[in-house]
Order: sequence, then C-alpha cells, then structure tokens
Amino acid sequence: MRPAHHEPKKVEGAIREIVDGAVRGGLFGIVTGTIFHFSAMRWSPQYRGLTTQFKTFIGLGIFVITPACWLIDQNLLRYERRIAMEQKLERRRKLEEAVEKGEY
Repeated sequence: MRPAHHEPKKVEGAIREIVDGAVRGGLFGIVTGTIFHFSAMRWSPQYRGLTTQFKTFIGLGIFVITPACWLIDQNLLRYERRIAMEQKLERRRKLEEAVEKGEY
C-alpha cells in the first residue's frame, strides 16, 4: 500500500507548486539582483573591485537561488495545508454519510 502523498495527482500538484515557486522566485531574484548589481557598480568601489566570479556568486546565490527556494517552500507548505484540509473535509463527509446510513 502506498502512502496517500504518493498518489500521482498529489505528486503532480506538488511538482506544479515547485516549478511555480522556482520561476516566480527566480524572476524576482533576477530583477532585484540586476538592480543591486548596477547600483553597486555605480556607487560602490568595493563592489567594482570584486572578481567577476564573486559577483556572479553574489548575484546567483543571494538574489536568485534564495528567493526561489523560499517561494518553493512557501508554495509547498500552502499545498500541504490545502491537501490536509481536503482530506479532513472528505473524512468528515464520509463520517456524516455513515451516520445518516446508521453505520456509525
């Protein structure tokens, strides 16, 4: 017997949430990282002195990957709460049907 969270429908929903969070978080990070980069290049001599590799690390690590991971996590938590609520409502509905039939 497979756990309920391994049902194909639920896995597909989780994958959708992961992709959505990655895309939205990545786009947000690219925009903020670009704004930060050009602002820092203009006003920060310390930033201008950094190597290209380190600037890339800052841009990707802080501004792209971090918001993407954060949004993925938020989406998955919201999805898990929604699935739990749907399961709770389904159990309640089945219990009410059993009471109406006199089985419980």
